Amino acid sequence: MIDLARNQRVDKTEFTILNKMMSRQAGELEAIDYSDVTPLQDTTLMLHFFGRSGTDKLDFREFSKFMTNLQWEVLEIEFTEFSKGLQTISESEFAQVLLRYTKLSPEVQEEQLQRVRDRLVREEGIRFEDFRLFFQFLNNLEDFSTALKMYSLAGHAINQEEFQRAVKACVGYTLAPHVVSTVFLLFDNDEDGSLSFHEFICILRDRLRGLNSRPVSADTPVEKFKRCVSQRLKDYDQ
Repeated sequence: MIDLARNQRVDKTEFTILNKMMSRQAGELEAIDYSDVTPLQDTTLMLHFFGRSGTDKLDFREFSKFMTNLQWEVLEIEFTEFSKGLQTISESEFAQVLLRYTKLSPEVQEEQLQRVRDRLVREEGIRFEDFRLFFQFLNNLEDFSTALKMYSLAGHAINQEEFQRAVKACVGYTLAPHVVSTVFLLFDNDEDGSLSFHEFICILRDRLRGLNSRPVSADTPVEKFKRCVSQRLKDYDQ
């Protein structure tokens, strides 16, 4: 999309265009003047990618590796917040992470969390790898949304087996069964053993929007993310 030279490398100007696009609403993209791109301020990240002169090129594989490692570390920060050094977090703690930044009221969130606690037959705990794979799947939420809409248009909600098939179609793997069962306990409001489009996709879309618009303070995941970027750059340069 931004590799104007089609050489698998991005320069500072092309990267600036991407940042400009990301800061606009979808309907405003046509208004961007791509011939007049004001250079971005040289942040630590920009200096790392393009050098002090701003003439270095960013290789796609290098950038992809950087972002993958960074996403893993950000998820690990969130996981560690609940695990307190243990190998697993509880199913109810996993549910808490999912409900963060949604538009659900605190009362509704507590009601849903209590439902998980009450209906959970056996607590297995959720390992970081299972946690990571689930949130990696959420990066493909729109593809999954399309699959879920097909079930909705067919007149029925989706059960756990169908959920797993749709996940595999989107990302090429299935999720840990107890992770999926926890998701169903959390979002199956009418307790019929299946999920509707509204019960799952709409709420998690709201979560993503809330994640991007939440206020920033020193202890929020955003600030932890910034510290993580800084540390990753130090590690990367060693």
